[in-house]
Amino acid sequence: MRLSREQVRHAVLGGALLGGGGGGTIAEGTELAELAFGVGTPRLMRLDDLKDDDVVVTVSSVGAPAAEDQYVKP
Repeated sequence: MRLSREQVRHAVLGGALLGGGGGGTIAEGTELAELAFGVGTPRLMRLDDLKDDDVVVTVSSVGAPAAEDQYVKP
């Protein structure tokens, strides 16, 4: 399923809400979403459908903001 910018914005907001503060900021999620659109059109896929050379982007995380050095940023 190809995702529109509006659908991705909803995913960012949902990730921020469900992350309870540990998933990163809405601004960071929005920045990552725009980077994804710069590469192509984001798609929602089943894990089983991913190919070895597919790029996976997440717009929210699970964890502690204090562990920022544990993340790899683009």
